[in-house]
Amino acid sequence: MKKNLPNAITILNLASGIMGILFLLQGNISYAIYMILFSSLFDFLDGTAARLLKAYSDIGKTLDSLADVVSFGVLPGLILYSSLSTAGAESGYSAYLPYAGVLVPVFAAIRLAIFDNDTRQKENFRGLPVPANALFIGAMAYIYVNIPDSFLHFDTRSFVYLCIGTSILQVIMIPFISLKFKGMNIKTNLYKYLILIISILFIAIFKWEGIALSLGFYIAFSIIAAKKEPEHQLPEEQMTEE
Repeated sequence: MKKNLPNAITILNLASGIMGILFLLQGNISYAIYMILFSSLFDFLDGTAARLLKAYSDIGKTLDSLADVVSFGVLPGLILYSSLSTAGAESGYSAYLPYAGVLVPVFAAIRLAIFDNDTRQKENFRGLPVPANALFIGAMAYIYVNIPDSFLHFDTRSFVYLCIGTSILQVIMIPFISLKFKGMNIKTNLYKYLILIISILFIAIFKWEGIALSLGFYIAFSIIAAKKEPEHQLPEEQMTEE
């Protein structure tokens, strides 16, 4: 029973992604964006449960990637498409602009395929994790649609560039800190604690803007940490493995 618990949580991740798509079909973008939050929570919990219970399996790995493609690829891509379909037309941009949303699941799928077959990414990530990108796109879409007076409300063109830019970061082999905790030791998890604490503060103070700001901080901090602390990067012999 306990060996199937992580897979059950993964299914909740997938179900949340599907629910988000259904909300979009009903024209409710905000509820769809909330589903990304639920999927992210379940994605965090299934990995945590697998590590605690040592319940790893090839089926679980495949199921996790399939769920992530839907929840963190297809859903945010459709949210971007839906957001631009209305606002983009009103601002005079090309009717083809919303189709930029297609690139989101494409890059997410490539990222997940690389991750599943790259032995270098056991401890730290290479490329922006798909849940982080989905959360960013969801937060920016919520701001774009619902908070026009926000300090992070960009014009349509900038909004598209930002979302596509972070999607491309998923397949660029830049080191990113993994937030997978192994134990609670502060010294070995210092960077992870700093990212979590600052992200919580951002979200508590700025709400939806805080989610977007947290991702920006995560990207910058990961790059700076990789340059200052080479021991946190993977060994050179692992980096050159096929």
